[in-house]
Amino acid sequence: MEEEFNFIKRALEIARESKRKGLRPFGAVLVNDKQQIVMEAFDMRDDLSDPTAHPEIYLISTYCRKVKKQNLKGYSIYTNIEPCSMCSGAIRSSRISKVVFSVPQSILRKYSGGKTKINSQDILKYSRGEIIVKGLILLEEGISIIKGYNFNKSYINVK
Repeated sequence: MEEEFNFIKRALEIARESKRKGLRPFGAVLVNDKQQIVMEAFDMRDDLSDPTAHPEIYLISTYCRKVKKQNLKGYSIYTNIEPCSMCSGAIRSSRISKVVFSVPQSILRKYSGGKTKINSQDILKYSRGEIIVKGLILLEEGISIIKGYNFNKSYINVK
């Protein structure tokens, strides 16, 4: 589906822009049930001094507060990296219907040096209602964004 490619491309663009700014190379796009982008985000952890401000969680919490609703059934989230377990829990709790990502956690781990994480499908399969999960979309482009990023550099200390 062409729209899916456009949405994942936008998430990749956000991640690339974030990396250019010296921030963590992560981006996400929230799409409503009318196939319109309603919000975009990059990783906000350093800006907000909030270790939970991954793009997916930032999108969900900010958007839900803005529109004053918690149920995002029919919505989709597009990310350059497969959602981590924390973000998958937020996706599940908000009842988002579809998750589309480029790079799986297993490949991110090779570049970040991180530990093995539970994949999003293992968490999302326990949701109320089915959540569609599609991965490996534009994989090589996604990998090119995380390649060369120093995941071990210390976080910005905001005082």
